[in-house]
Amino acid sequence: MKTYKTEMNDIKKSFGMISETKIARDCGMLIERIITGNIFPNFHIYLKTPEERKTFLEIEKKWGADYNPDTLKVKPGKAIGWYRDLVSVFPDHVRISPKILTDLNTVKGNRNDAVHNRPVSESQAHHSLLSTINIITALNMLDESDDLTGIPIHIYLVFSSIEEKYRDAKTDADISKIISDSNILLPQLMNVTIDKLYGIRPPERTWKSFDIKQKEDLVEIFIKNGHCELDLEACFEVFNELGLFSLFYDGMKLQTAFEHISSTEINDKRTKFDAIPYINAMEILIEQLSRDLDHANNFFKLADSIKRNYLNDMQISEQEDFALRENARTLGIDQETYSVFKPNVVKEIEEHLIKYKTLESESSHNDDPEVEKNLINMIKLGIPFEAVKLYASQLDYSGNIETLFSKHSPSDSQRTVDAPKTDKLQDRPISVQPSSSSDSTLEENPLQTQLMNEFIKLYPNAVVKKIHKDPMLDIHMPDIHPKRGTHIYINTIDTSRAKGIRVGFYCRDKEWCSDQVERNPENMEVYGMGVRIIGNPLFNSVDEAIDSAKIFIGLLLDNGDDKPAPQPVSTMTSSQNTPASQGKKVPAYEKIRKAMESFGEGYIASYGDIMDYCNREYGETKKSTFRTYIISCTVNHDTRVHYHPNKKPRTEIADSDVLYQIEKGKVVLYEPEKHGKWIIRYNEDHKLIIEKE
Repeated sequence: MKTYKTEMNDIKKSFGMISETKIARDCGMLIERIITGNIFPNFHIYLKTPEERKTFLEIEKKWGADYNPDTLKVKPGKAIGWYRDLVSVFPDHVRISPKILTDLNTVKGNRNDAVHNRPVSESQAHHSLLSTINIITALNMLDESDDLTGIPIHIYLVFSSIEEKYRDAKTDADISKIISDSNILLPQLMNVTIDKLYGIRPPERTWKSFDIKQKEDLVEIFIKNGHCELDLEACFEVFNELGLFSLFYDGMKLQTAFEHISSTEINDKRTKFDAIPYINAMEILIEQLSRDLDHANNFFKLADSIKRNYLNDMQISEQEDFALRENARTLGIDQETYSVFKPNVVKEIEEHLIKYKTLESESSHNDDPEVEKNLINMIKLGIPFEAVKLYASQLDYSGNIETLFSKHSPSDSQRTVDAPKTDKLQDRPISVQPSSSSDSTLEENPLQTQLMNEFIKLYPNAVVKKIHKDPMLDIHMPDIHPKRGTHIYINTIDTSRAKGIRVGFYCRDKEWCSDQVERNPENMEVYGMGVRIIGNPLFNSVDEAIDSAKIFIGLLLDNGDDKPAPQPVSTMTSSQNTPASQGKKVPAYEKIRKAMESFGEGYIASYGDIMDYCNREYGETKKSTFRTYIISCTVNHDTRVHYHPNKKPRTEIADSDVLYQIEKGKVVLYEPEKHGKWIIRYNEDHKLIIEKE
């Protein structure tokens, strides 16, 4: 249950402490396990076109009967020969690197000497270890491990949520969510299953794999469909035409479930009776793919715990992390593996699970009364039915929206009611009257109604979280930030001291906020819990506020791609001037350059040296935030690609290329003619990396 990097480091630590023979044997066994248990069983999954799959099938047929799990187990060295065959055919494959061929031979040769009791010198052991490091690094597999769960973890997380929802289902809306999510998840799971059964089975696994005829038939289906990702109907076709049910331990039950699912139209499925075939089918598929991984259930349990904690408020606190670490320990999962597994689970949740209706935080069930109260207020204000229905769907409202609308709609209400027009605040003062928690009716804030309607026209994916409760109109925009706790806030101010509208973005992720300001120092600033338009201007009309909000949102949505520069927000602000004290902000990289230049030529600086100078000259910045600025500016730091402006490939030297790392935590001023030109590019796995040109 360790990452390959951890296993590699364990061997490195033992160098000089154990025999050279054991070093050579351990390196050989690690690389052979990676090749036989990871690369070859999954090689075809990274081939994206039917033509590539057909080419690979022809190579498999050429390898003949030797290409089977038993050969991999008894003669793992043969896999290196097969790997060599693939280098010339698939040079761009994520698991292909021609430069490791010599390293593979080194590891194989020294491992053979060790296994056959031939003497292994210290130099041979050293070369085996260096080659092992080169192989794992070149294949970008440092943070990978042997298969932990048998399926992608996001598939399990959604399935477990569907199961939970099924157990607790009480309404038609619950069943609707279960069937809707199952209809999305099942074809994904079936595609994963087909891929797993196609691949050469890892030596330690026990399932039955495709024979050559089944592989040929599958490739023909891919060619007929024009792609390798199959929809639900095509997946059913594969299972039936290829006779795959015989490969499953519970094949008859699986076939029965598929027949039930395919015999009824999706719109006619409304009861638990209609949902149970989905549950049964997915349970069998997951069991098949994870059954002989002894630790899979422990990782599933840990993933569920991470999911529950994260979805409560879209973050994991220090206390929750401590409890999760203890949970991992009791499940037999070491801390280093946990440290890799937890962020992977969170990433899977954020990237894959937002579209599923059954996967929601525990607190969302308790929010239904509040959600319903907001919907009732919208209905009473004459908001059109279709708009209310859309909001209800976005907020995962579980009640009957048509009944709610009929009950609370004004008797003379039309289904298309225009919001009142408000040109200038001084012409029509804002009237805000928040209710107490016991009062389900609120007076309309016409300004918020108008702002909301304008927003929904511009951003159909926006979700209104709060309206007519207080001066704040809160609108979640998942395209800006996926966490549900974030939102655009529009403050409709009406006090004796000020009247107007202010706009900002609420987000507790301080590093994300700092990154936005770093990218747009002339247009936005950090405030207590988010970012806002610089100077926090007060707008005097809806049009003025919306125009500036559009530019502000455009900046937040810009991920650094090459686009025309947005008009500065300051040109759209109200007549109220931005405070002169704001001035033009100095970019972090310029502060860092000034610091290095002040130290003198050739000075080797620590991160602390740079922070001390910048805090003294420009004002204090949080240590962890400033550290990301330094990493972003360091041309040869591997993780700089995670920070602006390095989130896209480039070959030119940028103004922010300021530092060169000479050892961990020690940097000098970057000199291209001395340190070389460093670029950012995509590797074979389409991940950004740095590289010396």
